[in-house]
Amino acid sequence: VQYQLGTLLGRMGRLDEARAAFAAASAVEPDNPYIPIALATLLLRSQHAELALEPASLAVALAEHHDGRSRSTAYELAARVALALDDFETARAYADAAEKENPSLPMRRFVDGRVLHAEGRYEEALGAFEEAAAVTQDGRPVQDLELSLAQTLERLDRYTEAEEHLRAELEAFPRNVQAYSSLAMLYQASNRTAHAEEILTALTAAVPTPRGYETAASLWIVL
Repeated sequence: VQYQLGTLLGRMGRLDEARAAFAAASAVEPDNPYIPIALATLLLRSQHAELALEPASLAVALAEHHDGRSRSTAYELAARVALALDDFETARAYADAAEKENPSLPMRRFVDGRVLHAEGRYEEALGAFEEAAAVTQDGRPVQDLELSLAQTLERLDRYTEAEEHLRAELEAFPRNVQAYSSLAMLYQASNRTAHAEEILTALTAAVPTPRGYETAASLWIVL
């Protein structure tokens, strides 16, 4: 019950209450890796990567004693946290570990693409992301992969393709605030203000949280 409560509070943007609920859940099941996974995921998506580091590390430690699915999930999360902290070496190590547990998860290529993008090597980044996307065609989608593809295509002035990938990201992950933001800015840059307005309305409908409204408000100023 506390785990479900923490999940719902997190979706509402009530971060402190969500953390308290997850702490209560951990007190009942201290060896359950999915509780720190949920907490670290919430903190990471709330742009608190530094705070996500501790529960992500705990999730990895706990998952070592569980099944391959939990290990893969924990390693993937740890890789994302390391990426957010610009710790590329650690991100690659966790990405390799995640793929070892789940070969259908192209985490290493995703991480390589993000690193190459950060270094301004957009053509190479695009290749890495496309390889990752090819692996996921018959499996579960990887969050931020289509978004990363779109952002790289924008850098290469391939805006029509970027739009397609942003819409694919939102179809798979309709609560991805950054994808809404990127798509709205793409429409604004191409003088399609009406489309941008529709996206911001969709954003606040899908993510009616402080972060969702704050992002929409900032973008409305731009529009």
